[in-house]
Amino acid sequence: MKGKGTYGELKRYFSQECNCGTIIIESEGTITSNTEIPKPDIVLKEFWRKNEHFADLFNAFLFKGQQVLKAGDLEETDTDISGILKRNDLGKAYQKSLDVVKKTAHGVDFVILGLENQEKIHYAMPLRILQGDVMLYLQECKDIQKINGEQNQYSSTDEYLSRFKKTDRLHPVITLCVYYGEKDWDGPRYLTDMLKIPEGYRTLVSDYKMNLLEIRKSDQLLFSDPDVENAFRLVRMIYNRQFSEINQLYQNFEMNPEIGLMVGSVTKTPKIAKQAAAIKAEGGRFNMCTAMKELEQELKQEGKREGKREGMILKLISLVMRKAAKGYTPAQTADMLEEDPALIRRIYDAIEQTAPEHDMEKICELLAEASRIYN
Repeated sequence: MKGKGTYGELKRYFSQECNCGTIIIESEGTITSNTEIPKPDIVLKEFWRKNEHFADLFNAFLFKGQQVLKAGDLEETDTDISGILKRNDLGKAYQKSLDVVKKTAHGVDFVILGLENQEKIHYAMPLRILQGDVMLYLQECKDIQKINGEQNQYSSTDEYLSRFKKTDRLHPVITLCVYYGEKDWDGPRYLTDMLKIPEGYRTLVSDYKMNLLEIRKSDQLLFSDPDVENAFRLVRMIYNRQFSEINQLYQNFEMNPEIGLMVGSVTKTPKIAKQAAAIKAEGGRFNMCTAMKELEQELKQEGKREGKREGMILKLISLVMRKAAKGYTPAQTADMLEEDPALIRRIYDAIEQTAPEHDMEKICELLAEASRIYN
């Protein structure tokens, strides 16, 4: 059956609703229900909180590898940017936290740097990042207005009314969204990508560019920190199934277990994550090849199991098609096959929609779509 993504959706669907004899279909990938690995957002927050990692990430993305940001100049600040947005005296609470926020000294001033980790494609991401930036600006503006109100030293009534002096300035906010999903990002990158702009108005609409870094496409970035460089490279190689290349490149290479923990949690490979977590607790060094060999073997076994699962899925659909051709109702078929009536009803619907060809791949696509609607 073609279409790996479609089968992945269908497999998750049948794992929830289909008995298929005694076979239980697991979710896509190598993680089973009883496998516990650290959540990526927690691991990534810890990884990027290290000034050396944070500075290298921003230097690579913003300054093409030039060492503009210095780890020693970074200072972590509050990540909670929640607040209340008011309009016409009506207040609406807005809750938002960035994953990591740091200030960097820039002469006598500073720049605010925010980092947002993102696992899934978010089709409103530019607006979401813009909201965070606006809240940071509003937060600093309120702080300045509070100080001005206490000092009560204004040079004009205009300054008094706004509580913001003509010479007051906010500090720039730069937020970087790090997307670590396996799929290519196909979402918007600019605010205008989300807008339906009438002809002749585009040049009049203010835009906002989102700083987006895709780990999957980060091979051109110039990193200086070996931990960041190895972490990004390993994630890319695992996504591209370059297991032999990993074994060759990292055969005798021992690394910081934090790299293995990040790579394992991001790519959802529990063998790597669990080994790295155990070694980190012991204070040792992590060898990627040892974990990769076990992972490669596990993937081969998973491939065999997946073939069996796919066969069971296709077999069930074929059985239902034969029952339908003989005139049995969905309820009768569900009773005879001892399956969930709702599931059989959806298979009947898919069969009817693909008549008269009854293309098996199309039926599976329709069932996958049904899984997203009903679950």
